[in-house]
Amino acid sequence: MSRPYNVVITGMGGQGLLTLGRALASAASAAGWRVTGGEKRGGAQRGGAAEVVLRLIPPDGPLETALGSSVPPGEADLLIGLEPLEALRRVALTSSRTLVLIDQTPIEPALARHSGWRAPALGEIEAGLHAGGARVVSLDLMAHAKRTWGHPVLGNLVALGWLADAGALPFGGAGLHAAAAAALGAKGMHEPAWAHGTALAARP
Repeated sequence: MSRPYNVVITGMGGQGLLTLGRALASAASAAGWRVTGGEKRGGAQRGGAAEVVLRLIPPDGPLETALGSSVPPGEADLLIGLEPLEALRRVALTSSRTLVLIDQTPIEPALARHSGWRAPALGEIEAGLHAGGARVVSLDLMAHAKRTWGHPVLGNLVALGWLADAGALPFGGAGLHAAAAAALGAKGMHEPAWAHGTALAARP
């Protein structure tokens, strides 16, 4: 690969998007890849939408191929939606080369509360993402982490464990475990969360 590997992480404030992006960037850097990108916090601290973009340049790739911090339409390689509807809003970035990993549990936007608005069903969101040609994988991340370990943000570690063991990253998953533990270490609970993610990746 000589072109950048483009990652878009989207969701709501408080879900740990920046930390998830930091773990991926750290693992890519340790594998010799160069990292550019940016983040859009907006109303993230108030429960609004947020986004992290990583443009990962392979060791032999020219730096000028990814000087911008935005991903052109159709050129996302990996779209991680910690909130599924936020992932659907980025469908224009996807194509047949895109892997979309989404959490199964939607989060009601703060402005929609008490308005009667309801998020589309997960199946509708998945169908919309499939329509762009992407491969879509939906996992129970945050809700499972909250039920099991009491910390929803550990759903990020489940996602990273899945990505590492599913062979979804071009720089391999060997360094991702250490990067994830450093970024998301949670008093010894990160190992079970990581193991759950790798177990999910092993399922047919």
